[in-house]
Amino acid sequence: MKKLFIGILLLLLPAVSSCTFQEEAFVNRPGDDKPIVAATIFPLADLVKQLGGDAIRVVTLLPAGASPHTYEPTPKEMKAVSEAGLLVSIGAGLDVWGQKLIQAAGDGVPEVVIAEGLELLPMRDHHHGEEYHHEEHGDPHVWLDPVLVREEIAPRLAEALMERWPVLADSIRVNLAEFQRELEELDREFRQGLASCPERQFISFHATWGYLAHRYGLEEIASVLEYPGQEPSARWLAKLTDLAGAEGVRVLIIEPQFNPQPGELVAGEIGGKVFVMDPLGGEGIEGRDSYLQLMRYNLAVLKEALGS
Repeated sequence: MKKLFIGILLLLLPAVSSCTFQEEAFVNRPGDDKPIVAATIFPLADLVKQLGGDAIRVVTLLPAGASPHTYEPTPKEMKAVSEAGLLVSIGAGLDVWGQKLIQAAGDGVPEVVIAEGLELLPMRDHHHGEEYHHEEHGDPHVWLDPVLVREEIAPRLAEALMERWPVLADSIRVNLAEFQRELEELDREFRQGLASCPERQFISFHATWGYLAHRYGLEEIASVLEYPGQEPSARWLAKLTDLAGAEGVRVLIIEPQFNPQPGELVAGEIGGKVFVMDPLGGEGIEGRDSYLQLMRYNLAVLKEALGS
């Protein structure tokens, strides 16, 4: 257990990303008068891209490989976001640095906060088995439920884009209808793909997958971390091992935004296996460079992990 706890501390080292922020992406090129939308995370950026099509230029602020929970924008990024005509963020405590960008940009950059107005699932305090709202927020990982994206998030984004740029309204409505059809097919794939899985429970590295689990009848029974950046206690790690044994859970889901070694050490303690699911994806990441591809990647991992 001591070795396990030391390994967990490696989490505090930030993940290394090969991607850097492209300030020039915010600057209109000669002859290019497309409106610019800045999104805090890649899944939101891709949703905007699906709705706006080629008529809108979309920029993702969070570099691939970084965690939105702990990211800190640079002054260069704060200055550059002022060139955007709209900022789209999740809210609910996930990307609070987006508020710094709005403040730095000053008046004139409207913002769409996706979590506002949604009925959020409560975050679960896996250290005590009770529900809680971190910083008075619910679970912010709303984009990981394809049905919620189809029925609420995508329509709200489309409405915001049409309100901001009325001239694009007709094409945005067409794109929304087509994207909703694709999301309906994605939901069908999840339901059919997970229906035959003999296992339904898993342990996560941090509580990311609540919406996905809730939608498709799975159970995220515990998380190694209560919140990214907060190291777990040795006492909790011992309880986690006991809980995994009592429940017979041998599946541990980690994320590429975090150091994999702590998860591997936990899996070794419980006699389990580590699987990598990605809540964020990113431009240029093969097989995960659109929202639909990202979710299908996660479905394939889940089917393997749960024994389909």
